Amino acid sequence: MSTIRIITGADKKYSLLADTLEKEALSFGYEVKMFDYGGYKGEKAPVLFPQTHEIDVYKAKIPSKPDIVLKGLKGNSIYLDCDCRILKKLDVKFDFDLAFTVREPKYQDGKILGHKFPHITGYLNAGVIFLKESDKVRDFLKYWKEELPFTETGSDQEALTNILRRHITDWSYGLKDVMGLKVRLLPMTYNSENKEENAKIVHYCGTYEDKIKYYK
Repeated sequence: MSTIRIITGADKKYSLLADTLEKEALSFGYEVKMFDYGGYKGEKAPVLFPQTHEIDVYKAKIPSKPDIVLKGLKGNSIYLDCDCRILKKLDVKFDFDLAFTVREPKYQDGKILGHKFPHITGYLNAGVIFLKESDKVRDFLKYWKEELPFTETGSDQEALTNILRRHITDWSYGLKDVMGLKVRLLPMTYNSENKEENAKIVHYCGTYEDKIKYYK
């Protein structure tokens, strides 16, 4: 079985988080491809220069997640935001081209809430992405980047969600067909915000101050 590659990156401020993730990944026998977002270590990360938006949070040079994943992709890979922690050895079989985590749907009056705009409701999260290297997956990553100018926020998560929404209507867990790609939707045990029972990957949310307390 080939080694899983973990793709991640950080700037100097988030170095403790990235160092911790790297150590955990290596302890499970995974390879790590690190990108430098500024003043850290690893390969210098590609950045975006947003021109179509004037939203304050996106005015700076921000890392281009599609480009980072594209440059780091090798064999069976997992992109993780640096504020993730690997709690258990991952049992993913990579019987797909891409896999994303989605929250269990919430219902009201028999209807699913938030499934039309999962990037807003937090239904889908781009901080954990599983990928099997191939030309068609690389083409998808390029398409993801091309979608960015058409978002309302400049968010890579919104761009990714917009693409998936065109092809997925049933957001239940399992395999879906997206542009000829086998896409698996995984439960949040692979992207847990609160170390829920049986969580394999935890992904801390909130401000830097909220996150750093888990590392002291």
